[in-house]
Amino acid sequence: MTYLEKLAVELALPLYASMTAQEAYDELHIQNKVQAISYMRPGMILDQQDDTDYLALTDIKKDRWLFFISSVPERGLDPYNHAVVQIVKEIWGNTSQTVQNLADNRDELVSRLSQLSIQNIVVADITAARAL
Repeated sequence: MTYLEKLAVELALPLYASMTAQEAYDELHIQNKVQAISYMRPGMILDQQDDTDYLALTDIKKDRWLFFISSVPERGLDPYNHAVVQIVKEIWGNTSQTVQNLADNRDELVSRLSQLSIQNIVVADITAARAL
């Protein structure tokens, strides 16, 4: 299926029926759809670390955390993997800000176009897709 065919299927939905091509284009680009991220890379994980939490860890837990981070593959870890979540909670505790930050950042906002795996369209593509 070509990107215009995918776009035509999407534009056939009632949401877009009364929209101009520009309005439909704008709607498709709004980043308001929640999508689970597939992987968290080491840097993303470290960005969620709360410094106060880290200072409160015992030296053993700090070592475990650093070992854990160094063991994360470059492609990242599945943030919904039960074993991964349990390891993090074991190091940080269930109620730490770091665990909360990690949980809060397992999802991201994306546009409908991203969900459809369509990139770099212009308003003329809306008109072309509607003509199919």
